[in-house]
Amino acid sequence: MALVRILLAEESRFWRDFVSSVLRQDPCFEVIAAVSDGLRVVQMAERLQPAVVLLADELPKLSGIQAGGWIRMLAPNAKILFLAEQLKADVVEAAMKLGPGGCILKSQATRDLVAAIQAVGRGETFFRLPFAAESRVQRRTAQEQARACSPTAAHGFSLPDAGIERAC
Repeated sequence: MALVRILLAEESRFWRDFVSSVLRQDPCFEVIAAVSDGLRVVQMAERLQPAVVLLADELPKLSGIQAGGWIRMLAPNAKILFLAEQLKADVVEAAMKLGPGGCILKSQATRDLVAAIQAVGRGETFFRLPFAAESRVQRRTAQEQARACSPTAAHGFSLPDAGIERAC
């Protein structure tokens, strides 16, 4: 497997350090940057063009879902893998819409992180979800999915308003 360049976005220093230490143990992974907010991850994704973005669902400045929408536009080849504290339908839906990518629970990171990165790095999706969550996701409408992932007026900001500076 080729070297997978990873951009990590997680507000908690503990989680950033934990994930980075797990990934450093595998010679196939390179953490190219670790940031603590949604705005910074969008900027870094555009500049660094990572293969995989590990994106916490809850981040300051821009949520993980909002940041994911911007990353999809500014780093279109990046695969987005959400790290979720709790299983939430809107995060799962965003992961499906922004695919290939996926979603793992932080509580299962020790078990799932490496396999999930390997899968999304190959262009596959990775979800390990309870059946009830899959059923909730299927009931949501396409309009709700688009609104959850749209980095435009649905979230009340545009690219300049969010303070994102485009790389040259």
